[in-house]
Amino acid sequence: MILTTLDDLARYACLGPNFAKAIEWARGADWAALTPGKHPIDGERLFLICETMTPRPLGPETVWEAHDRYADIQCLLEGAERMGWTPRTDDLPVRTPYDAATDKVFYDPEKIRGEWFDFRPGQVMFFFPEDAHAPCVAPESPAPVKRAVFKVRLD
Repeated sequence: MILTTLDDLARYACLGPNFAKAIEWARGADWAALTPGKHPIDGERLFLICETMTPRPLGPETVWEAHDRYADIQCLLEGAERMGWTPRTDDLPVRTPYDAATDKVFYDPEKIRGEWFDFRPGQVMFFFPEDAHAPCVAPESPAPVKRAVFKVRLD
């Protein structure tokens, strides 16, 4: 997991060519004009999903997830969100087994403590296959957010 800012993204281009493309795209992005939905950048190797939503309070419906084939670069554009992180280990309690079609495994939130980060506009979090994360959690009282998630293929 990496926590950084949109202003400091360039230093992470060294992570690989797909990361470099994502960062170059981000540097030229008009974030205010970005509309919700999937935005192809390099086919299925690299794309961005823009979402507007209201984070949920921490509780039994909190979603802990991880991915095998893609890294996430999550960018908060508007609002406030809490983001959970914990190392992805073999003893994490699986709620829904890994699905190759969606590249997701879900974990039981009631049995994961994790670390929590207050995620503010302009901040960016990278999540890799060794990271389980819990996005879309309300920091205090739920309010709308706009977020962009780069899905970066790791091959």
